[in-house]
Amino acid sequence: MIRFLIIIVLILLIVFLVRALTPRSEYTLCERCDGRGYWLATRGERDKCDACGGSGKVLR
Repeated sequence: MIRFLIIIVLILLIVFLVRALTPRSEYTLCERCDGRGYWLATRGERDKCDACGGSGKVLR
């Protein structure tokens, strides 16, 4: 039982260190189109998002 707990703690520590030390992306999801790259117009057609240019991502 103790071995199991030690292994779980080590795995959680490794995951925490990897997430803390990896660089963050310079992009974030576009808030206007929710990261889709388009928004639904009045009649349901897809219009390209002007804020992100259709990519769904904007710089931080």
